[in-house]
Amino acid sequence: MQGYSRPRSFQTAVSLKSEADGYHTGQGKPLGDLIRAYKSLQKEKDALELSLKALTSSKASEKARSSASSESLTGKQSESKAEPSPLSAAEGQGNASSASDSTQDESSEDHVAALSQALSTLSEEKARMEAAFQADRKRLIQEKEAALRQAEEAQKNAAEQTASLDTKMAELRSKLREEQMAREQEQSDHAAMLRELQRLLSEERTLRDNLEDKLEEATRKAAQADLAKEYEAKVEKLTQELDEVRKRLLASEEKLRQPSPLLLKLQQELVEVKAQHQAALEQEKKRAGNVQARLHQQTTGSEARVASLESRLQELSQAVGTYDRLRMQDRAAIQRLRERLSQLAQENAALASAAGIGARASELPSQDSNLDVKTLLDRFGKMRLLLKESNQRAEKPVDLIAYFRELAEEEVLGLHAKCREELRQLKDEFEQYKVHAQSVLQGVGGSPAGFSQGQEAVAELERLGQQVKDLQGQLRTQRARFEAQEESSRGAAAKLQRSLSEAEVRHRQECQRLEQRWSSKLSELESLMQAQRDRSLALVEEKDRELQALRATLASLESGNRRYDWQAQCEAAGSPLAMETSRDRDTSSEGEGDRLDPLLSELLSKNVGYTSKDGKNKTECQLLHYAQELARKDAELLRTLREKRDVESALRDLQRSVLLKEQKDAQEREALRLRLSQLEHMPGPDDSGKVNLQYLKNVVLQYLLCNEAPARKHMLNAIAVGLRFTPREAQLARQAVQAWW
Repeated sequence: MQGYSRPRSFQTAVSLKSEADGYHTGQGKPLGDLIRAYKSLQKEKDALELSLKALTSSKASEKARSSASSESLTGKQSESKAEPSPLSAAEGQGNASSASDSTQDESSEDHVAALSQALSTLSEEKARMEAAFQADRKRLIQEKEAALRQAEEAQKNAAEQTASLDTKMAELRSKLREEQMAREQEQSDHAAMLRELQRLLSEERTLRDNLEDKLEEATRKAAQADLAKEYEAKVEKLTQELDEVRKRLLASEEKLRQPSPLLLKLQQELVEVKAQHQAALEQEKKRAGNVQARLHQQTTGSEARVASLESRLQELSQAVGTYDRLRMQDRAAIQRLRERLSQLAQENAALASAAGIGARASELPSQDSNLDVKTLLDRFGKMRLLLKESNQRAEKPVDLIAYFRELAEEEVLGLHAKCREELRQLKDEFEQYKVHAQSVLQGVGGSPAGFSQGQEAVAELERLGQQVKDLQGQLRTQRARFEAQEESSRGAAAKLQRSLSEAEVRHRQECQRLEQRWSSKLSELESLMQAQRDRSLALVEEKDRELQALRATLASLESGNRRYDWQAQCEAAGSPLAMETSRDRDTSSEGEGDRLDPLLSELLSKNVGYTSKDGKNKTECQLLHYAQELARKDAELLRTLREKRDVESALRDLQRSVLLKEQKDAQEREALRLRLSQLEHMPGPDDSGKVNLQYLKNVVLQYLLCNEAPARKHMLNAIAVGLRFTPREAQLARQAVQAWW
């Protein structure tokens, strides 16, 4: 069994060494590290072998001592049978015991020395390994710092290179612009050269045609004339000239084939169109400036006109009020004067009767004067009917309506003049009216000029009153219309403002929601990457521990095999005393090992199962698990990078969509602001609405009556300015006008 287990253990050790060497070589460590590791393992192995030899030798000496003691016991028994002297037996026993004690002390000291030497060797190797670990750790930290510095320097260099590339890009753009300008200049030069060549070509063609005509004429003359040689010479000369002309024509045609005339023509036309467009744009800008200036002048003029009309309207209102007040005063004065007239008529009748005027003339007024107003009106109606009947029966009827109108006008005129005079002198000359009653009556009957003036004044007053009423009605209707329009505009503006604020709030909420969503996704990905990093570090640490365990296993294989052999020998002895002694020695040696070093006790208490086939399979499974973990780490890293790229692309798409949405919202806000500005700039009830409406009415009327396209276009611009068209609306109107014409 011993011969079978040693080759197996040796093969296992060799296979583990080869696996460890292959693992180190696969990790890319240098050969010097492998040599140092092998030497340290060899030292540990030697130390452990010495300790095992010491232990096995101590056990062998104990076994020999036990056998010697048994032999001495058998000898004593035989001597006792032979009955020797007791003194000699006692001496022999003392000598044997002293010899065994001395050999036991020497062997224990050797064992302790061997164990202490092995322990010191192991301690030195452990200290060296710790120093190597600290050195590797410092080196890795330094390499990390150097790598960070290199990364910072690389970032700085990248920033500098980016700035230099930006400057180079700007320089290249400027150079490209200069080259484009140079190419354009060359194209213009080539176009000029092409035109010159075309002119030369046309001249050459005309010259060739002339020469061909001359040649034909010369040949015709040569056929007619007898001097053939002379004509032949002329023909040869002309043919030579014709060849030269053809050569020149071919050369000019080759020159013409080099540049593309169509391209040059298109480029020239493009330049001309650009120039025309620029000139038209400048002209339109000037016209727009002129129109704005004229609009400003018209606005100021209309405002001044509105102010003057308002002042005139106020004056007319004051004049109408004055005329109304004067009319009421005149009516009151007319009523008073009528009363005075009746009183004066009565006084006049009394004076006439007293003066002795004719009896009949005096009787009628006296009789009529005694009648009341109702009786006089009845009599006047009867007389009017009689007058109408007599007028109808007469041969030459009289225009009674005109007659009564003249009488009424004379009465009204006289009353009006009397009212004015009464207004001036009523209080001062009240007593004089009594004395001059007759003169007053005569003055009342002879004032047609004052009546006509009063009639004109009344007609003017009525006309002005009617105009004032019309203007007031228009003002009320315009005010009501503008108030309703202003209210609707305010409602629309408030609605648009609310919709704008709601759109801004929705946009802000959407942006916040998207930011929170993608920030949570980014934090989740960062946590996943951190977890992956932690798993990778834990995996590396685990593999380091497995490597250390493999080294320890490699070092403890032979010690385990020897211990297993020694235990087998002890079991083969079969002596209870030997087994008890071996157990005592094992417990004493284990106690000493525990007191010396826990590492030595761990190495001595290793299970011999590592030498079996299951141990080898376990090591292979651990290496396979390590390879699987590395592959899984690479796969997770690739998946994480892929997710990062997907997240970045999604973030870019989100930014693009947010940008498009912001642009759309900006356009909507601009449209709403434009609508608000239009509503704010609409004329109110106190603005120059009537003047603008009158102006627009005249412009629209002229636009409908005009038949010339330029005049209609000018009027359309005026209508667009007056109605405050947007650029889009003005463009649509112009396109519609162009399509109409």
